[in-house]
Amino acid sequence: MRHKKQIHLLICSAVLALLGISACKKGLTAETESTTSGVAVSAFVTREHGYIDTAIGRKHLVSMAARIGIKRLYVNMWSRGCTLFKSNVMKQYGGPERCAEAEGDPLEDFVRYGKAFNVEIVPWFEWGNIVPARSALWQKNKNGNWFGFEENFHTVPSIRINPYKGSFEAFMSNLLKEVATKYGSREIHICDNFAPHLSSGAAAATLKGPQTFTAFMSRVTAPARTAGVRFSLSSQRQVLSLQNFSIDWNTWLKRGIVKWVYPQLYHVAEGKTDQFMSEARSERGSGAVGLALYSGPNTGKWSLEGLGRTVKMAKSVGMEPALFDLNTLLKDQGAYNNTHVSLIAAALGTPKRMDLGGSDPQMAPPPAPVLPPPAPVLPPPETQPDTQPSSKEKDATPKPAKTKLCEYMKVAGTPQGGAPTYASASKGPIIEYVGNDQLIYRYLTQIGVDGDQMMYVRIQTGAAQDKIRWIQAKYLVERDPNAEVCEP
Repeated sequence: MRHKKQIHLLICSAVLALLGISACKKGLTAETESTTSGVAVSAFVTREHGYIDTAIGRKHLVSMAARIGIKRLYVNMWSRGCTLFKSNVMKQYGGPERCAEAEGDPLEDFVRYGKAFNVEIVPWFEWGNIVPARSALWQKNKNGNWFGFEENFHTVPSIRINPYKGSFEAFMSNLLKEVATKYGSREIHICDNFAPHLSSGAAAATLKGPQTFTAFMSRVTAPARTAGVRFSLSSQRQVLSLQNFSIDWNTWLKRGIVKWVYPQLYHVAEGKTDQFMSEARSERGSGAVGLALYSGPNTGKWSLEGLGRTVKMAKSVGMEPALFDLNTLLKDQGAYNNTHVSLIAAALGTPKRMDLGGSDPQMAPPPAPVLPPPAPVLPPPETQPDTQPSSKEKDATPKPAKTKLCEYMKVAGTPQGGAPTYASASKGPIIEYVGNDQLIYRYLTQIGVDGDQMMYVRIQTGAAQDKIRWIQAKYLVERDPNAEVCEP
């Protein structure tokens, strides 16, 4: 019967090609529905909620992906100026061997669990050439031969590095090759932020057109491709990629710079069926094989039901759905057992699996961080020693110059007002609040054992020593970079 259907399809296709009419529509539709039901669903994994940074989180994430029936995970391994694998290249360029708050070697764990649970693991280089302004990597190289431009990327004071100047090209090329040779990766995923963005003010001056950037990416990826790696890309739709980033991904496909492209249809609101189908068909006609969909984080995320409908629409036009991002979907659903697996798999239309070769199907999610005991009760303000300078002394103190590289959040409150206590994530000693400490960067968010939202942050003490701590989110407030007077 299947052989007859295939012959029927071939005849129908020939008729359609020659006559350009809707002949045999019923037969084509039936076969399309049956074949697209087996199209794989992939997922992106970001650093939100602690799944990547903790060893138990990695196992839980891959296990849940396997149970839900997700075939491939694009896991963030380069982001925010550091790597989620132990990198000799980073050390050579003055950066940390791996992100300081991550346990062990995340990529090594993901590769191991991927083999155990039969889930393909693809290292994902997120954020491209954007690094936080306070990152050690940028601070080490900014006075050398790296050049860049300030911008607030996702509210984080950042630097978009000029890819055409200095040794950044060699750095990124070596980093990509390191993943291929050290971890045996056969695919690496990249995002569109390796390019100078048209809206980045001064960075726009570095734009040299799509031909120049195509040649740049061909050189950057060449060593890894020679080592046997295929590259895939998630970017804006073809027209916008060309206009905003000088990325001509259709040419990249033809020249073998990338093997697959997943246009980002994040902007399509849930329920906009006609718009989604129109854009999906257009991107498929341009050579894309999949679509990056939106399950979070932040506002505008699609509901599980809406996400499921969109996955099925993508399948119906022969596109592979890739969910951005799985860790947020699991966190929002509170997913860790078979009931959750069945619910998500039913929505996505994926083949759920309960038996994973003896692993515990009821494995719990990553534990919440251990919170510190309550802050010690401080003496009343009148018994505190007067350490504040007089008004005359205050006026005589020179103020630091204004800069737009202020920390994007700060600690609220004072010791007298019940400011928080920091606790070491490595169960080290409790460190009390110091009034001048400033938050440099927020890495992770989790819900604590008492229900409070916790943030995993890097702070700088008055002695200019960086410390990584969990802190209750209620003690953090956003800063206005244009209104603050900050240290350069």
